[in-house]
Amino acid sequence: MKNLAEIMYEVRDASSPEEQVKILKKYNSVPLFFLLKLAFSLNYAKLEKEPDYVIDDSPVGMSYTTLTKSFRSIPSLITKAATPELQKKQENKLIILLESLHWTESAFLVNVLMKRVTEVYKLSFETLKANFPGEFENVRH
Repeated sequence: MKNLAEIMYEVRDASSPEEQVKILKKYNSVPLFFLLKLAFSLNYAKLEKEPDYVIDDSPVGMSYTTLTKSFRSIPSLITKAATPELQKKQENKLIILLESLHWTESAFLVNVLMKRVTEVYKLSFETLKANFPGEFENVRH
């Protein structure tokens, strides 16, 4: 099975928005759509700078975890913390997550958190909203 980054590379290389939709429908999953919603949501602030982390260069499938397994923890790592100490803990946990993913999934997650999905993967919010009724209706874009 492909990891989420590999799916997004396919989306990026698609020849048209219709082809992108076909790929997304083929690999439809809760983690993928969760991250796409996060990428376009105004409810979560955009990361200002890319975190400084060590890239995991192990072969695909050999990393400690995957985005599919760990996607639910992401909102708690990017929500504004009450104190600077808690903010630093969240940043450290995000770095630990990025270092435990395969480098392709880390790069995808950073692109999601920096709101670069349209720029990097050529996927627009309008394409998603028009072709996946109900999935993106409540996303504040």
